[in-house]
Amino acid sequence: MKERLLLALACCVCLILMVTGLPFLTASGRAEAKPIELKLASYHPATGVSVHDVLEPWSKMVEKRTGGKVKFTIYPGKALLQPEEAFDGAVSGIADISHGSAPHTPGRFPLTESISLPFLGLTSATHATKVLWGLYKTFPEIRAEWKQAHLLWLFGWAPFQLHSKSPVRKIEDMKGMKIRIPGTFARTIKVFGATPVTMPGSEVYPALQKGVVDGNFHDFQGFHSYREGEVTKYTTIMNLLCGVFFVVMNHDSYNRLPADIRQAIDELSGEWAALNIHAANWDKREKEYIAEAKAMTHREIIYLSDAELERAREVSRPVWDKWVADMEAKGFPGRKIVEKAVSLKNEFK
Repeated sequence: MKERLLLALACCVCLILMVTGLPFLTASGRAEAKPIELKLASYHPATGVSVHDVLEPWSKMVEKRTGGKVKFTIYPGKALLQPEEAFDGAVSGIADISHGSAPHTPGRFPLTESISLPFLGLTSATHATKVLWGLYKTFPEIRAEWKQAHLLWLFGWAPFQLHSKSPVRKIEDMKGMKIRIPGTFARTIKVFGATPVTMPGSEVYPALQKGVVDGNFHDFQGFHSYREGEVTKYTTIMNLLCGVFFVVMNHDSYNRLPADIRQAIDELSGEWAALNIHAANWDKREKEYIAEAKAMTHREIIYLSDAELERAREVSRPVWDKWVADMEAKGFPGRKIVEKAVSLKNEFK
């Protein structure tokens, strides 16, 4: 009878522990703590490079490094935050960690977006990311743009090419074209006489199909994701500019973590993650999607000549001048940042 009562009591205790979430005691008498759960948001789809090839493996690395003390739940495809909410969603704590892009928040990170000046000469995601981190480490004014959150890393996209319905062999061919381009980059193509159109990536395919736009500026990730090969016939390689992705963490979410978990996150983040996980995987996929485009028999890949690229740089020079003037008017070292960007571009080429 006594044994049955003890067994019943033990079952009740286990049930209470399961319901309340209190830690179980192991055979050695030590409590087995539940892992700390962190919400990680991205507007990119679950199958996209940033989620599938970057955030998922990164989160698994952190979980392994901490011995399972932390567990990530990833919310892809705008499930938790819209693109324009990515940064503030982390600042406010809607997400513990958020992945987003600077162009979706126009004017918020103008100094960081100095790598988005047209025809800077960036040739890959790795190249752009090295220049970006060189600027971040050099200028406290750039670092200050991210102080509202705990920055995990910054990443530079692969350069933008023009995927269009009609051929663009010289810069004058863009005159009169309606071209989709993400938010803060609209200023760039106006100097070529094109009309910038801003719309979500999900709307690009039907917009091209119906003639709402004549082309789309994006890297080959966008070409693949938006299935542009089905609705455009030409790609003009011009390495127009590079955008900026960020991965940031809520300050409170970071600070309340035990020191060993913070250390693990720090060791697996920063410039190391930006280059070895994000940029490396992005460039790998970029090569695959370029090969995909070249294999399309109905498609022509156009390369602007060196002389034409130099003309494009000269025509777009007012964009540089205005950016420098705007930053200097606000008390920022705009000219020094541009000079450093050019220096770093040549150093890492």
